[in-house]
Amino acid sequence: MFVIDNTVLSNFAKVGKIHLLNLRVSGTIGVLGLGVKKGILTINEANEILREMIKKGFYSPVDDLKEIIKQY
Repeated sequence: MFVIDNTVLSNFAKVGKIHLLNLRVSGTIGVLGLGVKKGILTINEANEILREMIKKGFYSPVDDLKEIIKQY
């Protein structure tokens, strides 16, 4: 896994090259979910990180990662 700025990745995708990387693309919420799945974070730790990010202006479509975790 590597983390990249969404703008850079978006620009790469726009020119049709994203398939060349053969990568699964995920955003910040997905990274937190993967952290829980891999045992790096507990669900409570991940939710606390998410809450702090939201307080600082991060837009999130969810305020609790429990539903997201089910997808992993």
